[in-house]
Amino acid sequence: LSPDVLWQPDFEWNRDFPPTRDGWQHPTSDETFARLRLQGPNPWLLRSTGDGNEPTFEVDYSPYFDGTLPPIIARFAAESGDFVATDITVGSRTHRPGDPTWEQAKRVANAADARYVAFARHFLETHLIVGQAFALAAFALPIWHRLRPFMQFFTYGTLSVNHTAYSALVTDGSYFVESGFTTIEATKRLFHRGVERFDLSAWTDPIGDIERRGIAEIPDHPYVADAGLVWPALVEMVERHLDDLDLDDAAVATDTDLQSWHLALTKALPNTEWRPLDRPRLVALCAALLWNNVVHEVAGDLSPLLGSEDPLDKATVNLSKLRAAIFDGDLTRPIDPPTMAEVFLADQASFVSRFNVGGNNILRLNAARLVDDPRLRDAIVDLQHTLRDLQSELLERNAGRTVRFHRMLPRHWEASISY
Repeated sequence: LSPDVLWQPDFEWNRDFPPTRDGWQHPTSDETFARLRLQGPNPWLLRSTGDGNEPTFEVDYSPYFDGTLPPIIARFAAESGDFVATDITVGSRTHRPGDPTWEQAKRVANAADARYVAFARHFLETHLIVGQAFALAAFALPIWHRLRPFMQFFTYGTLSVNHTAYSALVTDGSYFVESGFTTIEATKRLFHRGVERFDLSAWTDPIGDIERRGIAEIPDHPYVADAGLVWPALVEMVERHLDDLDLDDAAVATDTDLQSWHLALTKALPNTEWRPLDRPRLVALCAALLWNNVVHEVAGDLSPLLGSEDPLDKATVNLSKLRAAIFDGDLTRPIDPPTMAEVFLADQASFVSRFNVGGNNILRLNAARLVDDPRLRDAIVDLQHTLRDLQSELLERNAGRTVRFHRMLPRHWEASISY
């Protein structure tokens, strides 16, 4: 891949990578740009900024890219039943619909969103923080402990894949570094900001997270609706399994091995205070381990953000070129065009992000063959039946949506963070 050949939209290999499965259209059209904040790879940064009379919202990327990009804040409103983008601040300049810089402002916000999703939400939080913490803490439970099979099964492969992924993503030679999509320094800075802002309650109480961010008032919000169906089902499965293990309130409170496990887990999680483990907390933590696989998949597909063949969209693929053009927020300065190598490597990385390990798929794995513990085996079969029923309802919902929300379908989830 020659670094001297500029990318062209008519290159034959542009069509080698298939389009997104969800049916996304041009990522910088006004409608798609707004919808991406509701059901794209990152529905987690959107939060309410107004009151009930004037429902306004924003996504603030600034805390995560301090020192890498100028402050970037995208703002939205719910108007007459529609969710619309109202303005975007880049640096000290604010850009609005109708401004000559409005299209470029949306590209800049999408560029920040793609980098946040790839390296903060997906890789850092689901892999290196939540997945890693649970995988390490599992060793604190004796092999004979009744909850050890659950922890071992749902953290299978996580430590190994985290080692491989870090070597492949945050070192010289990775797709993301070689394409210029990020730099090692910028990624580590993003990691640092992400660790500072990590909040476990978004995993242990995702419905509460929705309420705290004030996004339930947005009409026809796919993530809000689907999370409200999925999370309670995970909690109920955990409740039934803990009942089968005779881990009631008294048993949890007096189980010193479980208390030691909880201490090990808390120490591995940033910004998380330890307190004595009780049954409700254990339920929330076990459900959070399952929920992490949902977050992992939703944040795992960059193609809605990077799949455009518009040359102006493709120009945002190189972080250094992007930063040089937007540093003052003016956005009238064009971004230097990307090379064929930059775009191809970024497209390859985007396509790989869709990969799901078939043998680890939560609906397709054979619990009778893989699981020795009979109570865990029954719990997994129970979960699979529940998720198949949920999937039928989610498919019906998707049939009536402008854009399908495929990543919230159980058939795309893994049983552990193993890719």
